[in-house]
Amino acid sequence: MSEASLRPEHPVPRSLARLAEEFGFEIRGEAGEAEIEGVSITSRAIEGGDLYVALPGRNAHGADYAAEAAEAGAAAVLTDPAGAARIPDGIPVLVTADPRAALGAVASWVYRTDSGLPDLYAVTGTNGKTSVVHLLDGILAQLGILSALTSTAERRIGDVRLPSSLTTPEASDLHAMLARMKEAGVRAAAIEVSAQALTRHRNPDVRPERILVGPAPAAAQDVRHTGRSVPLPGTGRPARRPRPPCPTLFARPLLLPCLSFGPC
Repeated sequence: MSEASLRPEHPVPRSLARLAEEFGFEIRGEAGEAEIEGVSITSRAIEGGDLYVALPGRNAHGADYAAEAAEAGAAAVLTDPAGAARIPDGIPVLVTADPRAALGAVASWVYRTDSGLPDLYAVTGTNGKTSVVHLLDGILAQLGILSALTSTAERRIGDVRLPSSLTTPEASDLHAMLARMKEAGVRAAAIEVSAQALTRHRNPDVRPERILVGPAPAAAQDVRHTGRSVPLPGTGRPARRPRPPCPTLFARPLLLPCLSFGPC
């Protein structure tokens, strides 16, 4: 198990060819009888049988590390056309226009997290997310419910804990955690969800039972909806915009109960 994620202890392999067929990916190279047991976007966190998802970055492309990932045991690479052109011969490659957008659905399919999940409670907002996540976890513990959580401070499933490197895990790590929760018999989990996670597709294909939304300063609201802070003319202060209904904070409308905490 890598230091950055909590993975299922008993993964069930899935066919690489079936993956390509399921999502309509182009296959370059020979898929053969290759099987996938996990998903990672970081070449340093690859485990044997992983699908390495090579994403384009601001200064480099993940495909430049495909050979390193293959040496570490990656069974194949999923990337965009520009990335596919950078990958050495001999490595099976799946090609899609936007691997970042596909990551959540692919990870869910590989880890089989489309059903049988614990109750999930997502906490978003600017202030208080971490505290509320740990408060929820404490309540679940007092009720005798086997729980899990992921926050800025840590990731935990039962008594297994790891430090967090991101407020919200990447989609590949989140679905790996969900699969591990299923194995462990976890009944409920609290997930801290940052605005960046919402805009960068870190939590797609995850449907929480409840969404809790904390206070969001005007500047944060502007960044969340426009990608930048908009100053008031002549003041340098960000313009205040009406706070949107909390379901619109997610990539698509959610017909789910939504609770607010803190001043709105």
